[in-house]
Amino acid sequence: MGAKELFIAIVPVVVLLVFIYIKDVDKEPRKLLIKLFLFGCLSVIPILIGELLIDEIIPTTYIPNFFISFITTFISVALVEEIGKWFVTYFSSYKSKDYNHSFDGIVYAVFVSLGFAIVENVLYVYKFGFDTGVDRAKFSIPGHAVFGVFMGYYLSLSKSYALKGDKKSLWYLILSILVPSLCHAIYDSIILFYQANPSLEYLSEVFIIYVYTSYSIALGLVNKTAQIKYNFDGREITGKKVNSNYCYYCGAPITDRICSQCGKDQSIR
Repeated sequence: MGAKELFIAIVPVVVLLVFIYIKDVDKEPRKLLIKLFLFGCLSVIPILIGELLIDEIIPTTYIPNFFISFITTFISVALVEEIGKWFVTYFSSYKSKDYNHSFDGIVYAVFVSLGFAIVENVLYVYKFGFDTGVDRAKFSIPGHAVFGVFMGYYLSLSKSYALKGDKKSLWYLILSILVPSLCHAIYDSIILFYQANPSLEYLSEVFIIYVYTSYSIALGLVNKTAQIKYNFDGREITGKKVNSNYCYYCGAPITDRICSQCGKDQSIR
């Protein structure tokens, strides 16, 4: 792989990572972000194995109509990839003390998603060349970021309700997997169905409309969530970490990491 191919494979990912990082008013620890990104890179291995195993049972090569294309793509590709990225995001960040704001979930999920995307992108560009890298820079890489935004948005809603003891938390946890998986499946199924039916030229226009609509929605969620002025505990963001002398859950004073009001141990939040 030459310098030109390496550039087009990596730079789009870096640009999106920087964009999301800049949007975060209360910056997350770089050590955590690096860990999430690297784990996202490593997630390619189990995801690829899972896709190969499922493809033996439900191949994506038989596409008689769009519905079949969507179902097979959802099960064989989208669900496997998004669950893989979700597991990394959830188990690496959900219970972290640094996860204290709605935008944090978006940051974490996007870093994991783009970790996965950069490895996948390098492999594609290495195999198919620079032109493929250009197409993926416009569609596939932003697509993974978009799926990460949706995942992180619902993950934050889940955490917010969980801290209140509300059962809605489980519903939003499910949506944090389901929504990005459905969006991913629609994206892939349009491409596969068009490749199988090149005479249906209108599908290329449908794809462009779908892609830029999803970009717009994701950007709207990013801007909306980044402007939230309060952490999950109700305290206002000042651009610095919130005062650790108060309970993360109810805001009461803490002593030796134990809340004086709700009694929750702050060390396991």
